[in-house]
Amino acid sequence: MNKPTNKKLFLILISSQLLVIFVLLIWIHYKKSNVLGKSINTIKKEETQFLEGSEYKFFYEPKPGKLEIYHPTWQTSGLPIYYSINADSLNERFDYDIDKSKGTYRIVTIGDSFTFGQNVSTANNWTETLEDFLNNDYTCENISEYEVINLGVYGYDTAYQVERYRMRGQKYDPDLVIWFVTDLHRITEKYMEIYDQFAESNKDKIEEDYHYATWKNVQNLLVNKHGGKGLVDYQLNKFRKFRDNYYPSGPILFISELEEIYELGNDDIYYSGTNVFYDSKYLLPDKHFNKRGHKEFAKEVLEALIKHEISPC
Repeated sequence: MNKPTNKKLFLILISSQLLVIFVLLIWIHYKKSNVLGKSINTIKKEETQFLEGSEYKFFYEPKPGKLEIYHPTWQTSGLPIYYSINADSLNERFDYDIDKSKGTYRIVTIGDSFTFGQNVSTANNWTETLEDFLNNDYTCENISEYEVINLGVYGYDTAYQVERYRMRGQKYDPDLVIWFVTDLHRITEKYMEIYDQFAESNKDKIEEDYHYATWKNVQNLLVNKHGGKGLVDYQLNKFRKFRDNYYPSGPILFISELEEIYELGNDDIYYSGTNVFYDSKYLLPDKHFNKRGHKEFAKEVLEALIKHEISPC
């Protein structure tokens, strides 16, 4: 066996040092791209549209008919995330006819980024998974097909969720509404209105740090101005507006860990007890559900439908 020459040793040494530097730079970039362990998927103007006809000045939706490709900085696999936005601006694999065919049981889901399915591909979010569960195992004599139509959008508060239903959801005439409530301390319209005031002070930060710091500043201002109870009361009034003006023909199933939501009372159905929020194996670095978490949550929603005897089967 030939011994390595001095030249070869020198090249090996240099290559090793370059490799160490390369790995170190990747690690530094990763650390800088995460704020307190949270990676923020931003509301990007090129991927959204502001709608005329809304009572809210800043009401936005995903642009319809687009395949959005997202590369989160914390995604260790290197695989992109695909959002399939259908012709009605919904994060869906399919387009749905407005008129239900005979034997179809239609569910509309309402919520924010946790319902939208932030940071997982469309096919893997809980609404699509629930649709597959139902169609694979729960069709019966009266029901030949289930449709689960996802109205969720990242960054939405209750007012925007109600508006989304008014503009997009009510025409589908759902047999059931599932409303996943995760936050009662956000007013999206106020947030959008004053966002730029705080964005300027964070302009030197990298993109994800910039949006997270700006969001925290705006959130703190709103809490200080309105108080925690004031923000909650604002949200509960929007739920009541939904009931008064757009009540669907079928029941509403509220899924929430927030005690305040149960103040609504009435004949709606309430379900809590999800374990997904509290188990790290189901969560991404930004605390949204990962693919496994969405599947587990879909199972819990299915259990709620069975427990409360909501399914027509």
